[in-house]
Order: sequence, then structure tokens, then C-alpha cells
Amino acid sequence: MKMTRLSWSLLVPVLMLSASSIRASNTDSAFLPLPNPGFESGLIDWIVNEDKAPMSTAHPDAARTGERGLRVIDESEKEGSSVATRRLPVEPGRAYRLAVHARIVSGGGMAVYLRFFDAKGKHLNPWPKATDNAAIQSPNWREYTVTAAPPEGAIVLDAWIHSYGGSKVVADFDDVSIEAFIPRIEPPWPSVYKINPANPADAARLTPSDVVGPDGLVYPNWKYVGIPGGIPQKSASPVVVGPETFAAHAGRDIAPLLNEAVRRAAAQGGGAVELPAGTFLLESPVIVRDSGVTIRGAGRDRTRLIYQEHIPFGTLRLHCWNPNGRIGPDSFWEIQTNPKNLTLMRVTATDQRHGKNDKIVLMENIRKDHWGNRFSTRLRGALVLETLGPGRHQIEAEVGYSTGESFKKTFEIDVAATPQPGDTWADQHGAFIIAGPGLQGPRLPLASTARRGDNRLQLAPNHGLKPGDHIMIEAPATDRWNKLTGNVTPWGTYRINHYEITAVAGSSITIADPLRLEFPWEDGSYVQRIGVVSRSGFEGFTVEQKIFTPSSEFTGPRIQHTLWYPMEDLWADGVTFAYAWRCWLRDVRVVNSGRNPIYITRSKQCEIRDVEADGAIFKGGGGTGYVGFERSFDCLMDGALTKDMRHAPNVQWGSAGNVIRNGHFIGSDAQWHAGWTNENLYENNIIEQTAADRTNGAYGHAFFASGPASSSHGPQGPRNVVYNNDVSAPKDGVHMVGGNEAWLILHNRFRLGQGRAIYGKEKSFDHTIRGNVFIMEKPDAVAVLFGSADCTGIDVMDNQFYGPLKTITGFSGGLGDFGIVSGNKLHPKPAASELPPRPQPAVPSIYEWQRERKIRN
Repeated sequence: MKMTRLSWSLLVPVLMLSASSIRASNTDSAFLPLPNPGFESGLIDWIVNEDKAPMSTAHPDAARTGERGLRVIDESEKEGSSVATRRLPVEPGRAYRLAVHARIVSGGGMAVYLRFFDAKGKHLNPWPKATDNAAIQSPNWREYTVTAAPPEGAIVLDAWIHSYGGSKVVADFDDVSIEAFIPRIEPPWPSVYKINPANPADAARLTPSDVVGPDGLVYPNWKYVGIPGGIPQKSASPVVVGPETFAAHAGRDIAPLLNEAVRRAAAQGGGAVELPAGTFLLESPVIVRDSGVTIRGAGRDRTRLIYQEHIPFGTLRLHCWNPNGRIGPDSFWEIQTNPKNLTLMRVTATDQRHGKNDKIVLMENIRKDHWGNRFSTRLRGALVLETLGPGRHQIEAEVGYSTGESFKKTFEIDVAATPQPGDTWADQHGAFIIAGPGLQGPRLPLASTARRGDNRLQLAPNHGLKPGDHIMIEAPATDRWNKLTGNVTPWGTYRINHYEITAVAGSSITIADPLRLEFPWEDGSYVQRIGVVSRSGFEGFTVEQKIFTPSSEFTGPRIQHTLWYPMEDLWADGVTFAYAWRCWLRDVRVVNSGRNPIYITRSKQCEIRDVEADGAIFKGGGGTGYVGFERSFDCLMDGALTKDMRHAPNVQWGSAGNVIRNGHFIGSDAQWHAGWTNENLYENNIIEQTAADRTNGAYGHAFFASGPASSSHGPQGPRNVVYNNDVSAPKDGVHMVGGNEAWLILHNRFRLGQGRAIYGKEKSFDHTIRGNVFIMEKPDAVAVLFGSADCTGIDVMDNQFYGPLKTITGFSGGLGDFGIVSGNKLHPKPAASELPPRPQPAVPSIYEWQRERKIRN
């Protein structure tokens, strides 16, 4: 992202405004005097720095209110737009809130910033060091806000409207305001997760979702993590199809043969399909849709599968996610094509119901942000039923490319009004897939709020659920919840989990393990039956995706909306699960996956053990280069080795209770990437990242958590734990953008370049930061910095800081209070050959400590 620096001469007009002009009234807040905030007088009183490529004008079509607004038309491949307010004085003791209404007309790559400057005109909070900005993404008018406390040394501020260098975008802005206010030092919502068990009144708040640890801290309950009883021994699965079936097929495509073997094993009630040593080809995915099926190679160093699925340019093909060729409401038909330079996928049909003969668009995808390396578009059965009704239908698929070429083809699809045997829900394409049926039946609203720690849910009568059913529970992101948390992301999954029903008594159902979150009735919380695959697994092989686009072709500018180069390699995972329960991956190596090497979605109590992930072909935007969990719960990843990922380990979109331990992650950052992840544990991992690794797409921090101001990822949830890891990174140790309650950062060693030990921007409170070692090469002025007065109750204790530091803890603008700050020590920067050792906690593994007590009890 290219940012344009304004000259110090632009500060001169601010001297005409005294700090007293902020005090428009005797209240805690007042709006700064912004002349022409709605662009009614054109660009008068705005600083436009676009001499090389004028982009910004006051235009009638950009008006939200009044007669004009700001329209930015950025068609430059190098320069970015730059429109700023005049600089205004900063008053000590106040924070500032920028608000602006905006919309994207076309393209993408636009943001608003609240910037602070010192007496010499130095920009004190540039991106990405700080995140005092909001990306504009909605095509509809929305209010975007940026709230920040002034950094130390700030004397003036401005609001900046800027399109990124290299982005092409048309966007409108109107009704800008900047509010100064005295922040209240209080948490953003009532504290729930930080409990002192030594205090009887506090201890009364403990629930079955809490475990009091050996150190007196209260941890999440990880006693339900992983497969009950562990991954089955080989002898537990009878061999249904032996290695001799494949022995004569070395060097040839065995995907059809392997899928048929999987069906044979399923038809016999489960069992193993064994592959011999050797190298085999896969020209299509291998999919397990049934429980109790194992695909087992001779070992990851002996059985090698080359996944070489490829779609020739100009080809359109139809794929049905139900192998029987007919789908129900919650399965998919899919159009697939070559992804290189793809910009358009459109599916149309003729609605002939009720005597009509109207052509309608069923699905249209136009390349934009988060496009990734898309090669497919899906038609969910429910969409077809709504628009065309059940039965057979002719559809026309059209694809277009940036080269100007386009192709069309007609297909026939079949959709039923009821769920069909074989219906499959897989979130991502992949070489090896375990996928269950997914959603089944209607949403069943809760009759009352389900509290954290509960294992009984109240529904309306006649819900139809029975013991043994699997359910999803979700609280939608309502306006009430979004306002409380500050969430501005218009999509995603936040408060969610999967459970098994153990008992039913009228309108009450009992689930096997306690709720980690509250599911409020007033937010429309509901449960829905899900179909899953259970106790199936992959083990003992290497899968490598063949590269069709050599890296020598990765030249010139990256595509704006993909953040990567044109390539025809399919955006496919190495191994992916969806709606898998108690399934596993063991002794598997994934090389050169097109998207995510190992990625588990919508699954529960799965285990990933002793695996390797070496490289991802596509490392642009849109969700790629990850190893981890999405919308998954109580899963275990133990002993993973990854190289050159973007984000690994990674959890996102409501993932909860997962444990990732004993891994070695080289060249990536660890993330809580999106959507209210909660109660996940990162334990005893080695995470190594250098400045050069940012070319992989890592952010540079050892650990990163998105926040409520992110317009794509949303805030993170409560009580994630970082325990006894050894990490290195060029920037911050832990960078939390917000929404974080009661995180535990304990007994880790951080080796850091330039930045902070810990940073929290807003709505980040009740944390315990204890017993860590921070080795800081070029630290910022404050090691542990929080950016908002709502970051309360944070305890910083018994940590060791090495490097040229003077201040351990602080708040931006001095606006905030910590909880307990004690026992921390400053040390000189050590020689490279004399680094301080890792902390040695009395309990090296809090996960094993809990597990041992579960077995004992």
C-alpha cells in the first residue's frame, strides 16, 4: 500500500485554531470544527495531494445528503488518491472518533484514516504499525468510524481519505465529522471470563466450561478435545480393499479406482482402503462421504500421490457434490473453469413457471476483493428451488477473462425439494476430502437464552430432535450485538458451536458438553440438525499438487483483486474436512497445495497428528496459505510442521476450544484471523518468521488477532490462550486489534524485531500476561501498549524484558488503567549467542494437565 506524505507546511492553518475550539460545550464530548464537511462547497478547506494523477472531485452523484459529495476515481496502477482535512489541534486527555459515510461504486482498495502528527510533522500512527483506519467495502452507504487515542507526542490530527497505490476504485464519501471525547475507563461490556477462584463470591461464577488451573488461573475446559479414546489403532479397521488393488497402477490416475474402493468400504459398514508404496496420480478429488472409512498408505515417505487436476482454458464443466447426480436444498451443483485471468462467472436459466419465459441470473461472480484464485461458482439447491422450483432445469454458464475472451455452455441440473442420499457439503475443493451432508431441516429457535456452561437447551415443542442427533447452535450477528462489540463486518460466523444430543425431555434437549458462550434469545439464537461423517481418516501418504504455472511467470504487477499473479493451478486444498466428527489425519505430508494444505471446516473433535505442510502455490488474498481450523470445535492438532504458509497456525470464524500444540511453523504468523474465535489454545509451538517471510503474506507479528473495525474479519472472542511457545517475528509479539476478553498469555519466549511486546487497540480487556520472556531488538517506547480506555483489568506480572526499553506498560495518550502490574524486570539487550532461555513453567502443558485429570476422574 502506497501512502502519500503531506508536507509540514499543511500544519500552518491549524495554528489559527486553539485547543479551546474543541470545547464546544461543557460535556465529555464535542465535535471539532470542520468547515465544508459534506463537500457542498467543492473541495474548499480540504487538502488534495494528487498532482500526478488527479482523482478526487466534488460531484452531485456522490451526495448522500445535500447536493454534493466526494467522488474518488482512481484508475492509476501506481498512485493513490489523497484528500485530507486541515490539521486540527490535539487536546490532552481526549480521544478522537472519525465518522464518515461512504460507499464503493466499483473496484476496491479504499480506506479512511485518523492520523496523528508530532511537532515536526512526523506521522505517528502509520499503517501497518497502527490500525487507525477503516476499509471501505460496502456498495451501499454505510457509516465508517475510526476511534483512537493520540500517541505520545501528538499535537495535531487529520482525517485522510486514501485509495491504495495500485488499486483501481471508484468510491463516494459524504458527511465527515471528528469528535473529541473524554473516554470512560470501563470495560466495553460486563466482565464474564476473568474469575478469581480464591474469592468465594467470584468462585460462584465458575461453570462446567471453566477449569481452575494449578496456578490459580481459570482456564477454558479442554477435556472434550480430540477423538474420545484417540485415533483408532490400525487393527481396529478391517482391510476391505488391499494394496494389491492398486499395485499395478503406479504412475497412473487412480482417483476413480480409489473412490470406488471408498464406496466399497462404506457399503460394508466401514473399513480400511490400503495403498501400496509407490507413486500414483490423481486427476480428480478423492472424497469420503461415509463414516468409518480409512484411506491408509504405506507411510508418508513411501506412498506418494500427485494431484494433477487441471481444467484446460476455454473448458466449462459441471460438478455435482452429490455423487448420485441429484441434490437437495443444502447441497450444490458447481460450474468449474480455468482460473487464469478469470474475471466473470455467470449462471442463467429460463423461468418457465406460470407461463413465464423469463431469463434470470442464478449466480454471478465478478472479480473483486477476496476473489482468490477462484475457478468455480456454486448453485445451492435452496437457491434453485426458490427461483426455478424442483426438477430438471437447463442452465447456461458463462465465463469471462481479462483478455476479453469469454465462453458459454449449457448444462442440465436436477434438484429435489427434500434432502437426498449422498448430499455433501464441502467448503473447499481439495485432493482429499472428508465431507458430511451438512445442514438438515429447519432452524429451531431457542425458547430462552442458553447460558455459558449450560448443557440443556429449551426449544419450542415438537422440535423433532432425538438423542444421537448432531446440532449446530448459532447466535446471528444482530444489530444489537454488532453495536455492543463494534463489529462492522457484514458477513461471517461468530457465536457458533456443534454438539451431540444425549437426552430429550419434551421441549428440553441435553447436549454432551457445556456451552462455551452465551446464546441470547433476543439475538434469534437457534439450533439446526446437521449430518456428519464420523470416525473416518487419512494416514500414511504424501500428496503433492502438480504445478502448472511456473514461478518464472510471476512477473509484473500482481492482480489488484487477488494480490497474486495470473495462474491456472486450481485453488484446491491438499486435505480438507467439512462436517466431520472425530475424524483424523495422521502421518501425512502435503506439498504445494493450491490453496490451504490442511484445512478443517465445520467439524468437531477431529485430530491432526504428525503432519507436514510444505508450501502453497497461491499466496494472494481471499483465504489461502492457511493451516488450521474454521468453524470447528474441540479439535486437536499435535506435531505439525509447516513451511512458507501465510497464516499457520490459524483459527477463524467462530472456531472454539481447539488445541494446537507441539508444532513447528516456519515462515508464517499465528492468527486468530476472523470472527469471534474463543477458548482456543496455542501451546508449546515453535513459530519462526522473518521480515522476508512477509512475501508469503504473513503480517509480521508473531500472533495477530483481527478486531471489530476490520470490515472483512470482525472481532475476536474471549479467552484464547497462548501457553509456553517459543516464537520469533520482525514486529509485535501479540497484536490484538480488538474484541478480546480475558486472554491468557503465559510462559512464552518472544524474540522480536521492531515493535511492541503486546499491543491491544480497543475492547481488549481482562487479560493476564504473566511469566513471559520478551527479547526486543528495536522496541517501541512502550513494551505493552493498549490503545483505548476500555482496555481495563489487564494484569502484567513477572515478565522479563530484554532490550533498550525504559517503559513496560502504557496507554495511548495516557488514557487508561491497568489491573496489576508487578514483578516485571528490564534487562539489557543480550548478545545473540547468549539469549535468555525459554520460561520453564511448573506445568509444561496445561492441556495434558487437564487431560490427565479427566482420565483420573
